[in-house]
Amino acid sequence: MPDQWQICQKYRDSNLAVLRLGQRVSEFLQRKSMLIVLCLCAVTVTLMPAFSTAAILPVDTVQNGGYIISRNGKVIESYRANDRFTPASTIKLLTALTAFEFLGEDYRFTTSFYTDDYQNLYVQGSGDPLLTSESIARIAVELKKRGVETIRSYILDDSLFQLETSQPEGSLNSENPYDAPNGALAVNFNSVSIVKKKNGTIGSGESQTPTTVLAKEIGSKLPNGKHRINIGAYDIQGNISTSLRYSAELMHSIFNNTGIKSTLEFRQGKIPKTARKIVEYTSDKTVKDIVRLCMHYSNNFLANQLALAAGGKKYGYPATWEKARKALSYFATQQIGIPDNELLVKEGSGLSRATYITPKAMMSIVDAFTPHRDLLPIKHGYHLKSGTLEDVYCYAGYLDTPGGLVTFSLLLNQPTNNRNQLIRTIRRKMSIN
Repeated sequence: MPDQWQICQKYRDSNLAVLRLGQRVSEFLQRKSMLIVLCLCAVTVTLMPAFSTAAILPVDTVQNGGYIISRNGKVIESYRANDRFTPASTIKLLTALTAFEFLGEDYRFTTSFYTDDYQNLYVQGSGDPLLTSESIARIAVELKKRGVETIRSYILDDSLFQLETSQPEGSLNSENPYDAPNGALAVNFNSVSIVKKKNGTIGSGESQTPTTVLAKEIGSKLPNGKHRINIGAYDIQGNISTSLRYSAELMHSIFNNTGIKSTLEFRQGKIPKTARKIVEYTSDKTVKDIVRLCMHYSNNFLANQLALAAGGKKYGYPATWEKARKALSYFATQQIGIPDNELLVKEGSGLSRATYITPKAMMSIVDAFTPHRDLLPIKHGYHLKSGTLEDVYCYAGYLDTPGGLVTFSLLLNQPTNNRNQLIRTIRRKMSIN
């Protein structure tokens, strides 16, 4: 029989063995934890300790892209935040902020009308992106009130924009209206609505817009049905741009319908010093109104008209694409503080694939746009701006949660469009944390 001391010695040795085993297990787990941390760093996912250690967006759900998710201004997860991606139309957020800065939220575009002793009507555009058929009808009433009864010819002055090319970089100049050209004097977004019937009859697809000669020429090349067409996609012969021709034809038709005798003669030209201003039409929409429309419809024409006008205001008219790029870049780098190497902007709509930005830089733009987020459409529970090109699927936006405001930028440059799945995941996980 072992004595009491021997029993105690064995008991102590046994406890020491257990303690040593525990230490080894603890050391092993510490090494494993360090390995896990290193692996997470290797895939550049950053998780904040206040949240679950499981990623909000698992890395394998993003084939080629990056993102940042923040709450109340604090980054809680990011992936490839410093890599550069094509943002598509999410860059419109920067365009809107630039327009607010250099034009002002309450700025309104004007279009000026002059006459002379020979019954010529001079029209000077300043880039109003919402000069529509309804606007022209209101202008006709004002002209008639001011005593204009006859128009012998139209002289169209678009000299406030002197664009290197009418189409922005990235435009394919397709029939689709999102490829429409820009200019100082343009009507109906430089697009035309056409209905072509089975019997070959061509008419307007809008009750407020008369059928112009240009519409008939374009319609003759289209199949039966209803179409909205970028007028710049058709090489119409003549010594004047298609944009100015469409402006003159639309004014001629509407003015005639209002009781002003108009002759369809037109040319490009500048306002002579001897001409008398009779009407200055001021848009009923402010820049803030235009931005709201631009965001809801993701209209490329609106965005680039704003970018061009902002560039003209900042660097002096005439507006050019180069001045627009400089204004966008200046605001991004000098006002928001984005480093030069994180952003390159080629135009204001997101059409150009040569435009790039990092998720980190886009998040800075999202943060700057926060006071204006109500201008964005609500989709999937977010105030959201989308951006889409072939193999480009992006989102930037805002989500109100019980824990505060969640902001994010998601830039996917990949064939798989799973952005809706990803933002639903963000909403689900952020709403319960």
